[in-house]
Amino acid sequence: MLSKFFVSIAGYFIFSVFNLLGEGLVPYGGNPGVHAVYRGIWAVFDNPAGIAEQSSFEAGISYHTAFLLQELSDKSLAVVVPMGNVGIAALGYQQFGYALYKEQHGSLVYSRTFGGVVNAGIRFDYLTTKFGNDYGATTAVTGSAGLIARVTENVRIGLSVFNPQKVKFSANGTERYPANVLAGASWNFGGLTELGFGISKTSGNKEILQCKLNYMVSKKFLLYAGVANGAESFSFGYAFQFGKMNISMSSGYNFLLGFTPVFSLTFKSKNDE
Repeated sequence: MLSKFFVSIAGYFIFSVFNLLGEGLVPYGGNPGVHAVYRGIWAVFDNPAGIAEQSSFEAGISYHTAFLLQELSDKSLAVVVPMGNVGIAALGYQQFGYALYKEQHGSLVYSRTFGGVVNAGIRFDYLTTKFGNDYGATTAVTGSAGLIARVTENVRIGLSVFNPQKVKFSANGTERYPANVLAGASWNFGGLTELGFGISKTSGNKEILQCKLNYMVSKKFLLYAGVANGAESFSFGYAFQFGKMNISMSSGYNFLLGFTPVFSLTFKSKNDE
């Protein structure tokens, strides 16, 4: 049991310095890429501006197991609700770890678009960390803000900042949650292919450089791949639409630690035409 606890702690440090991204149908945590310009339901956990273009209700779940270790599993749930001209509201919940070490992250998001050129969003985060059965738990409240701008019809740039004030891990301690900055750009060419480049910087750690490529085989089938200098050097996967359901399966890969499979399922009340 003690060994599992240390495995979970190690997993925390691995994933606290590495951010993953997809685009459109790609699930959160499924593909190293450019979080800053991610658009879709999983932007709830990345750049909150990424949900501003949602036109219908959407709900989704995502699950990934880092390096096939159950103790490093991550579960995500998100719900996006358009509110007409007022903007877009969303809720998100994530859980990482298991009984002896568990992180929980609840989010409330508001986003809207301005003139179809700039998307802006803010997110309020409630963080909880539990240490086993006898070590108690810590809580903290923080937030993030982000922008996505359309430079041309096919080029977008994005910027997002999480926890800029570096809130304390606990009221009685000196440790703090790290801040994180995401920046990137995406270029859609040919109507079917999108290429993105980005950078993620977590306080106290080196920058993570990211590149991703999406190819829309058809309107209902997407292939994607990515490379990064983080925990998972390569990633690949696919997503397809089945009625009002979007299903995605992918995997990250590290030469030393192996595969990180990811699965996501989303439901959209009305598919975009």
